[in-house]
Amino acid sequence: MERDIRIYEEICKAFLDKGFLKEAGYNRREADEELRKSRWKALAVDLSGFGSERFSTETILNCARKLIPQLADEPEEGWLRHCYRYILWQLFPHMGAPGNAERYRQGRIRLLQLLRGVFSYERKYLPFDPTKDMLFLSDNEIEEKGFTEEYFRLHRLVKSRYVYEFMRIGIDITPFN
Repeated sequence: MERDIRIYEEICKAFLDKGFLKEAGYNRREADEELRKSRWKALAVDLSGFGSERFSTETILNCARKLIPQLADEPEEGWLRHCYRYILWQLFPHMGAPGNAERYRQGRIRLLQLLRGVFSYERKYLPFDPTKDMLFLSDNEIEEKGFTEEYFRLHRLVKSRYVYEFMRIGIDITPFN
């Protein structure tokens, strides 16, 4: 299977996720119609042209700017810093929300979900990288091994709060890896 098709399939899965649909205010039919538009396939083709390495969040953002209209109105600090600060605030409310968080909500959730789809492609088709990957046990493995409810909560938190995407953005915009 071609790389661009695999990337497109993972983006579609991410944008059809029930949690995302609810947060974005879409229904499945609307999301299906949107994803069938050729521009989403063109995005996957653009991304596939960057070789076989992992994608930087900046590369994904630059390709997405042409596709996602909600990214046209950019926060003063830029989309990646805005998303990073927003997730940081979600995890640590005492840090304070980024400016105009509600104004940029639609662009932010679409960019974060796009990152999720592209990173899902990486996890499935690229070799494991201990500096960029975070492996979790499956629900069955957790139950079989008798792990506690805290592990389930961590797993849900990582997904619901975009923790993995936060980590990858942080690698690209901070001096810490």
